[in-house]
Amino acid sequence: MVSLYSSTYGLTLCQQTVDKKNNEANAIEEMIERINLTNTILTWDALNTRQKTLKAVVDASADFVVCLKNNQEHLFDEVTDGFSFVDRDRFTGEILSSVRTESGHGRIETKDITIISTEDGLSKEMRRKWPHINSLIRVRTSRVYKSSLTEENNTEDRFFVSSIMIDGLDENFARTMRDIILARWLIESRLWVIDVSFEQDRLPLRNQDYIRNSTVYTKMACNVLSYIRDNVPLYNGKPRSFISLQMIAEKPEFWFMFMKAFFKQDMSEIENDERFIGLFYKELEPTGNDVPENVDINFEENEQNTDTQQGRFTLTRKKFKRKP
Repeated sequence: MVSLYSSTYGLTLCQQTVDKKNNEANAIEEMIERINLTNTILTWDALNTRQKTLKAVVDASADFVVCLKNNQEHLFDEVTDGFSFVDRDRFTGEILSSVRTESGHGRIETKDITIISTEDGLSKEMRRKWPHINSLIRVRTSRVYKSSLTEENNTEDRFFVSSIMIDGLDENFARTMRDIILARWLIESRLWVIDVSFEQDRLPLRNQDYIRNSTVYTKMACNVLSYIRDNVPLYNGKPRSFISLQMIAEKPEFWFMFMKAFFKQDMSEIENDERFIGLFYKELEPTGNDVPENVDINFEENEQNTDTQQGRFTLTRKKFKRKP
């Protein structure tokens, strides 16, 4: 399934089923022709970075910021060579950069984005072959884990190409390009949620009509629960899990309230509903079931109906046993 997703509005604008992975580029070109994409920026993975696809984006009065890997071997080699000159301080062209550091998941992660123009980074022959590429981008990621405060030996470099002209007069240009790339990674995280939390990958789908319909309803449910998740208080300092929200939404009246809040973009009814106050807004109090320090935690399988979401969730629940 190939989808055209708007990161601004959080909606899937168009989707199309494909038989093989190599047909994704053709599906992208068909969707570009079908929808008005004027003044938009498109992103996708490296598999679909092809000359014909990039031309279709520019012909639609849009721009692209797309991944580049060694499936486009000659272009990839010239791009990496260009940034190697940057690292050795031998690059004579204009360089724009931005650094972002964030902490989470037990690590400190730094993303260093560097941007150069194709005029300075590619040969004339390569520019003729890829005439719609105007800027080259590298995102270098390094991580420091808080537990050991040791930095990974290997840094991770990811490369992108874009139709957007480099603008040295705009002091926020590199930051804007960085945010576009991060928005794409957020979309990839959302797809992971659909595949894992909503178990889309586990469905034995064969019929294309059923695939399309199932994907529509799954994405709708993901959008609704994502909105609820983003607008209710954290639980123990973390966002609510999608599994816990799915369990709550199994009650039709609760699911209706979730959908109503999503489509109205208004959480006031949920915030004032006594049923949700106890679930989301009441401060946690000691229950008497807190785990003492002299307690072992053993994971044991329980007899549950694994055909339901709740059954799979409780299959490996915790059983507490005191030390002798």
